[in-house]
Amino acid sequence: MDSAASVAGAPPAVPPAVLCAAEEALAATESVGDHLAEMLAAAAEDPDAIAELPPLQRARAFLAVAHAATSLFSGKGMRLLPI
Repeated sequence: MDSAASVAGAPPAVPPAVLCAAEEALAATESVGDHLAEMLAAAAEDPDAIAELPPLQRARAFLAVAHAATSLFSGKGMRLLPI
C-alpha cells in the first residue's frame, strides 16, 4: 500500500464537492482575467469611451476594474456589482 487513502472503502482526502467548487472558481478566475484583458485593450483603443460615460457609470466601470484586478491578484472570489 502506498498510502492510507488507498485503503478500500476509505473516503477521498478531498471531497468531490470541494474539487468541483475549486475547478469552478478557477474557471471563473480565468474568465475574469480574459474579460479584463479585453476591456483594457478596448479602453486603450478608445480612451474617450469611458470619459463619455455619465459620472456614476464611469465610477462603476473603474470600481469593477479595480475589483477584478484585486480579485485576480489576491486569489479570492469576486462579488459582482449590480448594474
